[in-house]
Amino acid sequence: MPELPFIRVVSVTSADPRHPAENLLRPDDGGRWRGAAAGEKQMSVVLEVRGELVGGSRPIHSVHVGNDGAAFVEILVGSSAGGDFQLGMNDLQNHRVGGGKVLQNHRVGAEMAPKP
Repeated sequence: MPELPFIRVVSVTSADPRHPAENLLRPDDGGRWRGAAAGEKQMSVVLEVRGELVGGSRPIHSVHVGNDGAAFVEILVGSSAGGDFQLGMNDLQNHRVGGGKVLQNHRVGAEMAPKP
């Protein structure tokens, strides 16, 4: 399954200079983003994907998220047309592989990565 082509970082609340949010635009180069300081209470990044994918005939089937020690990860889905972001996943406490929530014909879910 092809990866979503992120085209730009719309906003970011915190970034380590060695691991800026722009790295998320280049997953083949590692794609790591970290906050400026360890132990930050909350950080966020807003990424834009190519418009013909969202709202077109190609649904989002899953989202792979790497985690570097965060207690909670939340994925919200929105449109450049406006409106509020929508919660795009079931509660991560369920730990269900492929679990997701349907949002306007787009299925967004999470697949738990196998432990190394």
